[in-house]
Amino acid sequence: MTANEAAAAILADTADTAAAREALYKDLHRHPELSMEDHRTSDVAHSCGHDVHVTAPPGEEVGAGARDMVDAGIVDKLPKPDLAFAQHVMGTIPGGAIGTRRGPVLTTASSIEITVHGADAFRTPYCYWGLGGLADMDSAPGNHSPTFAPDIQPTPDRGAQAIVVAACAWLAAD
Repeated sequence: MTANEAAAAILADTADTAAAREALYKDLHRHPELSMEDHRTSDVAHSCGHDVHVTAPPGEEVGAGARDMVDAGIVDKLPKPDLAFAQHVMGTIPGGAIGTRRGPVLTTASSIEITVHGADAFRTPYCYWGLGGLADMDSAPGNHSPTFAPDIQPTPDRGAQAIVVAACAWLAAD
């Protein structure tokens, strides 16, 4: 397995639990654990944004991982999702702001609508996205996707901090 293959986007076939196929795409730190050796941790994480425990693209710091994966033919080997979610936390963007780039981002999009309600992300029990870093995201809802959640979101009390800035909309409860 190449590093690009090891860092490819996760696709979840939810045919048994729902009709849609969803892609989950998260950026990680540029120094991933690629030894593929079994190991144990203390089950404690700082969760500052780079502690996202999911497979992701290389080149995260320079914003080139997705292009590298496309050029390597990884995308052609994966089933096409019906719905895709993507995100990355960047310390260079001011709190409360969302960064994007001109042209297609992961897929063609003409607009992005995001609604976020909350405060202090460092105390929110939130096991789906599993990362933190922006203090104004505390009471954001945890289950953005009922079709995908049964596979990877077993219980909200597992906890981790949260932020979702992606090609998705959030409808938050007051």
